[in-house]
Amino acid sequence: MAFKFWRRLKSKLRGKEGPKPEQPDQPAPPTPAPSATTALAAPSPSPPPAPAASSQPVSSNTAPTIQGLPERLWNRAYDDLKKEESRLVDTYEKLLSRELEGDPSSTDLTSQKNEIEQNNPDMRRDQMSRLVTAGLKKIEREAKIKENIEEGMQPVSSAKGMIDAVVKAYPEASLAWAGVCCALQTRANREGIAYVVSRMEWYWQLSRLLLNENRDDGESAGLRDELEKHVIDLYKTLLSYQMKSVYSYYRSRHVVFWRDVIKLDDWDGSLETIKSTEDTIRQDAFAYNIESIKGHFEKLVEAAKFQQKLLPDIHQAIRDQTAEQREMRQEEKNEKQEKKSEKCLADLRVTDPRGDKKRIEDTKGGLLRDSSNWILEHEDFQRWRNNDEARLLWIKGGPGKGKTMLLIAIIDELEKQLAHEGPSAALSYFFCQGTNKDLNNATAVLRGLVYLLGDKYPSLVSHLRKRYDNALSKLFEDVNAFFTLSEVLEGMLRDASLSRAYIVIDALDECGTDLPRLLKFIVQNSSASPRVKWIVSSRNMPDIELQLKLDNSGMKLSLELTQNAEQVAHSVNAYIDFKISKLPSLDDNDKVRVRDIMRQKANGTFLWVALVVQKLENVKSWHVLKVVEEIPTDLEELYARMIEYIQQLERDSEFCLLVLATVTLAYRPLRLAELGVLSGLPKEITGITENIKEIVAMCGSFLTIQKDYVYLIHQSAKDYLSGKASSTIFPSGPTKVHHAIFSQSLQSMSTTLRRNIYNLHYPGLPISEIKSPDPDPLTAIRYSCVHWIGHFCDVHSSSRPEDQVGPYQVETVGQFLRKFFLYWLEALGLIQHMGDIILSMTRLESLLRILSRTHAGSFSRIDG
Repeated sequence: MAFKFWRRLKSKLRGKEGPKPEQPDQPAPPTPAPSATTALAAPSPSPPPAPAASSQPVSSNTAPTIQGLPERLWNRAYDDLKKEESRLVDTYEKLLSRELEGDPSSTDLTSQKNEIEQNNPDMRRDQMSRLVTAGLKKIEREAKIKENIEEGMQPVSSAKGMIDAVVKAYPEASLAWAGVCCALQTRANREGIAYVVSRMEWYWQLSRLLLNENRDDGESAGLRDELEKHVIDLYKTLLSYQMKSVYSYYRSRHVVFWRDVIKLDDWDGSLETIKSTEDTIRQDAFAYNIESIKGHFEKLVEAAKFQQKLLPDIHQAIRDQTAEQREMRQEEKNEKQEKKSEKCLADLRVTDPRGDKKRIEDTKGGLLRDSSNWILEHEDFQRWRNNDEARLLWIKGGPGKGKTMLLIAIIDELEKQLAHEGPSAALSYFFCQGTNKDLNNATAVLRGLVYLLGDKYPSLVSHLRKRYDNALSKLFEDVNAFFTLSEVLEGMLRDASLSRAYIVIDALDECGTDLPRLLKFIVQNSSASPRVKWIVSSRNMPDIELQLKLDNSGMKLSLELTQNAEQVAHSVNAYIDFKISKLPSLDDNDKVRVRDIMRQKANGTFLWVALVVQKLENVKSWHVLKVVEEIPTDLEELYARMIEYIQQLERDSEFCLLVLATVTLAYRPLRLAELGVLSGLPKEITGITENIKEIVAMCGSFLTIQKDYVYLIHQSAKDYLSGKASSTIFPSGPTKVHHAIFSQSLQSMSTTLRRNIYNLHYPGLPISEIKSPDPDPLTAIRYSCVHWIGHFCDVHSSSRPEDQVGPYQVETVGQFLRKFFLYWLEALGLIQHMGDIILSMTRLESLLRILSRTHAGSFSRIDG
């Protein structure tokens, strides 16, 4: 009946849980890595994770490791147990020795020698750990059978005490109950060994906490000693339980079976002993910790009082650190804003007026103080300077009278003054240049003034950034640029940080585009604020005088150079003396005679003096006096004499006229290489830069070279060449020259442009990181890339129908765009003129629409 009951329970369990795979019996590896549980089978294990046991034996002569508190307690417990239960420990060590010798099958321990290390706790701990690991693996299969039986006999587990009593009272009944009792006892042993190992791990760590040798226990020292004693007792109990378990594992299987049944090893009782000892330790630990906590609490109170004294310092340190972090964040923010402002100013910049000032000074031979300082003492300038009601000063005079150099002297004086006044006063200036299309319009004037203010006074850039951050560079390129920049400049000049601002604009008469708007802006702002003072210069033109609205209020002043003939004459004479002193070919007597003649003829014109001296530099010393006497006194007559000189050149006259015509109609000063391409000079000349320089030098002082750029000597020279000398310079009319520049541009671009012309390895680089190669393949065609459309459109603006654009020219443009459009865009990007293409293409499109109506069907469309 019992057999049928067992089969039903087993079947029920299998149906409920499913079959369990059997684990084969395998011997333990010789050097297993101990787990967190098995590592604690040794009497003095180290804290987990434990290292894998070495396959090499540990020498007994190895110096023992320095023992901490847990190691010392475990070793003491092991040694005490060996004294108290020597037979158990000796048997245990012989079992381990037999296993170490590799003969686990032997059951005779009488002749077995004890090979366990007696002096090295580390080696002994390792050996015991290996023994437990091997033993658990050895009976794994049997334990599983026992566990299944136990689970199947749950209905009779409540009768366990009764069964024990029956077996003891009636030994003959043991055979009937052997299987069930065996399963019950074996499970108790397995749970017990797991419990023991886990408690050893726990108490190993707990000893460090409860019995810290570095703690100042004070009054609780006695409780600590008692607690340590009970911990050692617990360790002995744990070790004993573990040794008996090991001994049980390695005895004969038949003996082990019956010992489980008759309960020679009282596993449950031993486990209860362990738990009882634990309770004792808990009670001792509680009492010990109460006293210890009280001591620590008193120390904490003292520490708190000390820290309370430090709180002000800590608070201040936190505040300092917070301030430093806030400052760092602000610095990072400022750096980002500075970079954005730099980008904004870079997009705004069309020229740096400071560079223009230096170039003009260099072109005119430097500022001669004796020729310009008189203006600083003039009563009109002093009144403008010192009287808040005087807000606008207009300096006017004829061409070549030295207006620009006078303004440069004034700028230098104001900069000295501002150096003492500090950042609350600002100065900005601009030099209009009619020979440069980028510098001869009202928008360019405002861009230059705003740029200089923003670059010199960074706090003012915020007025520009308000507009720029939304539109970026397009802000300066659209049709509303003048109005936007006028508002920006007004905001800068009214900034609360400025107590005074000075604005200087030279050569208003050379501002060819939107001059009325610029004059209106100047008048409105000079009347609006007494903090802003304006100085402007120009030729004596009625239109300018009318729009400046000069009156007798004293607010607007004019300084007419012809009305100050004495001061001007004195300045010109000083200039003549300076220039004559630089002529090395003349002796002192000749210098005096030349000086006297030039003083009589100069007529208060600095330009006349400069042109005459330039001519004398190339004249033999014995011809100097005759040349000076023959030179006319009027500036235009002088220009006419220079044209006559050019026409008298035998073979180079044609080349000089080509160069003068090209420079006169160019939209900006040309590089020497650009001039060689656009003027149509023979290749024999353009191939060598020095040859181009020679042709320029032959042009009768109309031109000057500064840093490889060719400039007209003065705006009056351009006016003369395009006016009275037009028939000589443009024998077929200006349209032919525009057409020649347009044709030469397309031809040179077609032979030069190609894909990746700079051979960039990373085409996606920012333009600011791209450096032009040396030599730069775009040097000679930079002007052509930007301005060829302008000259093409100027051809159509001719009043003569025969000179206007026809189907052939349109087809030429179409062929160029179809073949080189992308290469042309790439070149514009590299020279940073992409903004120009928008206006140029818009202008070209408008012209082509007109031509398509005029010449319908006469030429193919550009888009093919």
